[in-house]
Amino acid sequence: MELLIIITCLTYAYDEEMYQENTAYSPGEMFNRQRKREGYAYTWHLTAITGPDYVDRGTIGQVDASDYGYWVSFEYGKWSDQYCWRNPSEGYQTDDDSQFRTVGMGKREIYYLNAVRTRSHVAIFEKDIRKDAKGASSEIFNTNSDKDYNNDGLYNINSTISMRLDKIYLLNASDASFVTTSSGSNNYITNGRTVTCTGCELENNILDRYDVGVVGRANLEAKAIRIIDMNYDYSLAKATTNSFEMYSTGTKEGKLTLKSVKFRGKGGVSLLPSTDFEYELDPSESKSFTGTLSSNSFIGSSTAFNVGDLLANASTGAFYGVIIAKGSPTGGIRLIP
Repeated sequence: MELLIIITCLTYAYDEEMYQENTAYSPGEMFNRQRKREGYAYTWHLTAITGPDYVDRGTIGQVDASDYGYWVSFEYGKWSDQYCWRNPSEGYQTDDDSQFRTVGMGKREIYYLNAVRTRSHVAIFEKDIRKDAKGASSEIFNTNSDKDYNNDGLYNINSTISMRLDKIYLLNASDASFVTTSSGSNNYITNGRTVTCTGCELENNILDRYDVGVVGRANLEAKAIRIIDMNYDYSLAKATTNSFEMYSTGTKEGKLTLKSVKFRGKGGVSLLPSTDFEYELDPSESKSFTGTLSSNSFIGSSTAFNVGDLLANASTGAFYGVIIAKGSPTGGIRLIP
């Protein structure tokens, strides 16, 4: 069977800056800054798959229920027009002799998958906000009179929120319109932002738990042929810079961690146990030693660690970085934070 894959949904990035500074001079005296304001496509989304018997009969150029033959359509919603990114997230990348430091930043669009449809069925993707993966505040672009940046990376109440996939519902096509992105309103947008951002979270474009709540979760589950539940916590990479509740930005948490996936049957009936995931090493396999930590290195006297190991604080679990190089037996370990 020969399939035609159609990719038409483009996601754009824009307002990019690349900054390099010679640290041998005072801030603002010797630097290079390149800006690219125009947008360009950085992601292409799969929007449809059609079979050899497909005939476009409905809206021309768009896969829909009026068409003949085999087809699958993918529907997306734009979540953000103003997601700010920074690399590195905080501070600067330095070259080997530490004479130059570099940082890149910009804005991009964010899309999420809402539904996958065929002639007979539809899969609905329910989402909710996540604590981590927040964008940088737009304040990262601010400069002072010396043309130097006012901050070394900022994540606060002005950061753009990201979403996570919570549940997938498989329904008959006749129930496809039971829940939509406009079913309910939400309160994701945080009061107290000091920077106005009308395009940071476009909540009415996304199918989320508030939309499900309006039609009734029990009502939706009763119509479902199959339900997939994702269960998360934030136990990995604790104290991550952009992981926090919007009402408590100073309390840093971990990265989104998938703990289990559960498959339920028709009407939400649960017959099979969940598939659980474990991430931490057995205590007998853990390595530890003391030393001196800096922004991108660790100096200690142990040779126990290898390239590729992840370093974390043994007491708090705070993530420090990934080992990318080792020096002499008593030398330093180089990290990517």
